[in-house]
Amino acid sequence: MTRHTTFRFSLDPTVEQEYVLDRHAGASRFAYNQCLRFVFDARRGREGGQDVKVPRTGYDLISRFNAWKKSPEAGRVFIVDTDGVAQVGDNGLVWRREVYQQVFEEAAVDLGRGLAAWSESRRGERAGPRISHPRFKKKATARASFRIRNQFPKRGKPAIRVGDGPPRSVRLPRVGTLQIREDTRRLRRMITKGRARILFATVSRGQGRWWVSLNVEAADLHPERRHPARDGASPWMGVDLGLTTLAVVARSDGTEVDRITTWPRVLTRTARQRRKLHRAVTRKKRGSRNRRKSVERLGRYYARTARIRRHHAHEVSNRLVKTHARLAIEHLDVRSMLARNPNLAEAIHDVGWNLITQQVAYKQAWRGGEVAVVDRFFPSSKTCSGCRSVQDMGGVAVRTFVCRTCGLTLDRDLNAAANLAAWAELHHGADVWARDLPAEGPVNNAHRRERSGHRLRDGATDPDDVEPEGRRSSPDRRTPEKGGACRLHGAVSDGSPHAAKRGSLVAPYAAPMPLSAVEPRLDSPDPTAQFAAYLDYYRAAVERKLDGLGETELRTSRLPSGWTPLELLIHLVHMERRWFVWGFLGEQVADPWGDHADGAPDGAWRVPDGVAPDALVAALHAGGERTRTILAEHDLAERGAVGGRFTADPPTLTWICFHVLQEYARHAGHLDIARELADGGTGE
Repeated sequence: MTRHTTFRFSLDPTVEQEYVLDRHAGASRFAYNQCLRFVFDARRGREGGQDVKVPRTGYDLISRFNAWKKSPEAGRVFIVDTDGVAQVGDNGLVWRREVYQQVFEEAAVDLGRGLAAWSESRRGERAGPRISHPRFKKKATARASFRIRNQFPKRGKPAIRVGDGPPRSVRLPRVGTLQIREDTRRLRRMITKGRARILFATVSRGQGRWWVSLNVEAADLHPERRHPARDGASPWMGVDLGLTTLAVVARSDGTEVDRITTWPRVLTRTARQRRKLHRAVTRKKRGSRNRRKSVERLGRYYARTARIRRHHAHEVSNRLVKTHARLAIEHLDVRSMLARNPNLAEAIHDVGWNLITQQVAYKQAWRGGEVAVVDRFFPSSKTCSGCRSVQDMGGVAVRTFVCRTCGLTLDRDLNAAANLAAWAELHHGADVWARDLPAEGPVNNAHRRERSGHRLRDGATDPDDVEPEGRRSSPDRRTPEKGGACRLHGAVSDGSPHAAKRGSLVAPYAAPMPLSAVEPRLDSPDPTAQFAAYLDYYRAAVERKLDGLGETELRTSRLPSGWTPLELLIHLVHMERRWFVWGFLGEQVADPWGDHADGAPDGAWRVPDGVAPDALVAALHAGGERTRTILAEHDLAERGAVGGRFTADPPTLTWICFHVLQEYARHAGHLDIARELADGGTGE
């Protein structure tokens, strides 16, 4: 038995049983608060210099509570005889025998888990938002609940049983047999056949009724209900989730497999009822009984909408996992979407994307399938599924993807689903390069309005999304973003809102060196080729960040340090020449510190009069060609020549490559800041 699931039923207790349930819930809250009080008292004692142990784990808290509940500190019962003489009859909690003892223990375990989570979060060992310290539970605001573990005696029946009396019933120790409103046939059948057993039961009150959640350890699904064993060539199906169309399933070649167009939209359909319930709450006096009744009615409304949403999510997830063995789903940052799209907040809340993805994940695991969670920064909606170019789509109202490079016209959601499937194939072993086309696309700096969080420059792709050697098209037909030669024309319009306000960096020089906007392949065994490819990558990144800036912006500083983008460009040109030509080869170069004022190494960056931007771009490419020649003709372990920049103990070529790479990476980040301050454009 390796599968865990939960069956949740609504209870229909009698008046007497409701009193028993309330008593157990109150005992759980009391034990939790008392154990927390033990923690605070022990901490105060240690601060006062006492040698006392602070209980931190569930086991320590259980031991402390069990000892306390029988001690005079918990209470005493006095017996007074007819002569008026009082004697101590019993010590400890008088009512402790009226509830099941496991209720106390489970409350202590919950507090121990809360203290552990708080400690891990404070030390930085726990991912996610910071966890606050456990607090005392108030009777008026805390949710009434308690938990009971099941016991399996060697002889006899388990402590928690379903259908032991009437079919729709559950028996809890010390509570008795409780009627259930829903059908329990499925769970009873699993237990009878030995394919499941109940581990524990959690009883809670909410939405105006009592509920019981039975945590079940079940056997794996029957082999006929599991996906058959497949080889690595099994196709991935991309699932694009949206609002206009809930889900589109497609293969990586753009073939649509399934489309789910409708969803309940329960919040939209019941908006009038919701406004009425909210007004009823605000019109009641705070603290009054009528306000409490109005709050309960509003809570029942939201509980009903949540049940409808959860039911539909189960229908969608079942439909996906039953028909597809390998699914690729995008990681959606719903919290950021809500903050960035207030007009769509209600619809995003209503659709329940997280519910669908969570259910698909565990149901696919039950059936032996696979789920690939695509990086949330992957531009699935802006990437052409045909040629892999990345381009601005406009707003979310644009429902048709039209590629400006290859002319592909496709439904927006279908295009995104195909890209998700291709991403999964790329990152999970399938060979998609056999069908990958030359990726071409326009140079642009458009914003990513569809995504939340960190945004890539339009034109950038996933670090691994790059073609193999030998399949690249002519450099003249390709752009720096996708591995083509640098050819920036002044008349290029990128389609972004900034295009009409700025000119382009004019560079009629067409470099023969291919530049790539994506990182090199991870599987390259040649470090020399990796160094050369990474240097090409960073040169392309620098050039791409400068593209679109007019002459004024190139020569204007927006930072306290005072440097301009053009000064940084000339620094990179001279920096690479100083290290590889002057430093490693030992050749004498004219004006090696020409990027610094007065030719001094410690001087500020400066651009000599009469130097045009296109000339610096040409010099950047010429220096790159010289660097590639040096790397091809020399071994990485070879030391530099003496007589140029170095008079003694020159570094190795490997050290120089690492140094130049970090210079490029650092200054590319500086350009990101300058570009964002100039026109709002963001980089990789």
